[in-house]
Amino acid sequence: MALIERATDAEHPRAGLDRVVDQPEALRILRRSAWFVGLVWLPLIVLWQGVPFALTFDDTFYYAEIARNLVHGEGSTFDTINATNGYHPLWLGLSLPAYLVGLDGVAAVRALLVLQLAMWVTTLWVVAGIAGRRLGGTPRVVPVVAAGVLAMVGVNPFVLRMVVNGLESAPVVLVAVLLLDRIDRQDGAVLGGTQLTRLLTGALLGLAFLARTDAALLLVCVGAWALIEARAAGRDARTPLAEVLVLPALTVLAYAAINLAWFGHLTQVSGDVKRAAITPGRAVLLIVAGAAAVCLMAWLTRDADPDASGRFARVRGFCAHTAWYPAFLVLLGGYYLILSTQLWLWYFAPLGLYVAILLTLVAADLADGARLESPDRPAHRAVLPIAAILGVPLALALVLQTRAFADPELRSIQEANREAGAWISATLPADAVVGSWDAGVLGYFTDQPVMNLDGVVNSFDYLDAQEDGTQAEFLTDRHLAFVANHGALVDGDDPDIHEAVADLLGEDAADGLTQEHRVEFTYSGTTTGTAGRSSTDAMAVFVYRLTD
Repeated sequence: MALIERATDAEHPRAGLDRVVDQPEALRILRRSAWFVGLVWLPLIVLWQGVPFALTFDDTFYYAEIARNLVHGEGSTFDTINATNGYHPLWLGLSLPAYLVGLDGVAAVRALLVLQLAMWVTTLWVVAGIAGRRLGGTPRVVPVVAAGVLAMVGVNPFVLRMVVNGLESAPVVLVAVLLLDRIDRQDGAVLGGTQLTRLLTGALLGLAFLARTDAALLLVCVGAWALIEARAAGRDARTPLAEVLVLPALTVLAYAAINLAWFGHLTQVSGDVKRAAITPGRAVLLIVAGAAAVCLMAWLTRDADPDASGRFARVRGFCAHTAWYPAFLVLLGGYYLILSTQLWLWYFAPLGLYVAILLTLVAADLADGARLESPDRPAHRAVLPIAAILGVPLALALVLQTRAFADPELRSIQEANREAGAWISATLPADAVVGSWDAGVLGYFTDQPVMNLDGVVNSFDYLDAQEDGTQAEFLTDRHLAFVANHGALVDGDDPDIHEAVADLLGEDAADGLTQEHRVEFTYSGTTTGTAGRSSTDAMAVFVYRLTD
């Protein structure tokens, strides 16, 4: 499982893997894992035809279409009809340059995926630094094993798709790892270091919120950590505390003010659409999640000297320095599991980052412990069982995920939506308004306006109409003439779409649907959504005309 390295045995009498390395060399070994991930995935993203649909999700194309519309002067809109703020601002801003330089279509999506791959490689580079600071003075085999684990985690298609997907995940994990690294370097002190480093921490917290607004929970956890630190320091901590917390607080206030001025609401429409009502039962569960976060933070910091030697000393040291982060993960998981009506892989990218760090540190601790427990054996032989225990499951996961990733029937759903978009563009009138519940790919590859009917990237007026039961009037006023969506293929039709249209526009509209076109495909995954089924094989993207 070790990474391939240049031979140095001729320069060192002792076997290469048994030679004791200092911290800089251990760091170089670990950072090769980041380069390895980049070198494997860069040619795939640039050259493989299926990547723009294999790595992405339908929601990816919400960002792409809104960014394109902004560059073309249409404003903050997905369908060029309704204004929306159903996105996280940092990634949307980072998406704009691809369209500003003239890229479009699949080429623009590839460019954005390359940018996100660079973010992921940088994230792994920082993770290597976190682990490398805790190595040195050990046989080379110890950092090699840790680097192998980091490489196999980072290159796994499942993990990569969690981050490199055209959504906000890549900036989220990059900002998060920079925060972890910054505070870990100060032995867990948020208020430590110079004024510049404290301002940098505040800037990273502000960027974390802009990267994904649920990072407000991260601000709470870091803020609580800083307040505990400030309490011990007394009045002298007031200025450092302000230097850390004022900038993110201003960022949140500015974001809310802009939303209020432009959209009439403080929050994002996408969050409001997907947020479940707070019932007494859910409120109790939220309190339990908050208490669990506090208890976890206290438990991780229970060691008086987290850097002391002993079992899993590196893991314990890192966790004690950054206990605010797993507390944030508990709150984040509680929020999504309790209050969100939808759960998607990319929501949990911050958890994937933490697992990657812990696995790397666990590998270093286990490998170092194995060679210390067998001082009479060559280090590489003593560590071999640990390498196998860690490497075999990771290798098996890599093989299985690679096979799944390469399966054309998993990306077929997006490719069929693209084909349907091309048909709509070529066939329907230029001013035809199409509605779709899964509008991302379809809208991006369709010249006509495509309204998002589940409301994630629609307007607050549409959300109000949904809540008031007046969505039929809303859509009629905007001249909705067609609906298009993927769904189960049942005798050449999809009864679920008929049912969804009935709920949306009434029984008469559902009875009057006329199928204009369909793109059939075989799908081996699962679907969820207004017009989808939990799992199916035979599917199609349907285009229906509504009655006048």
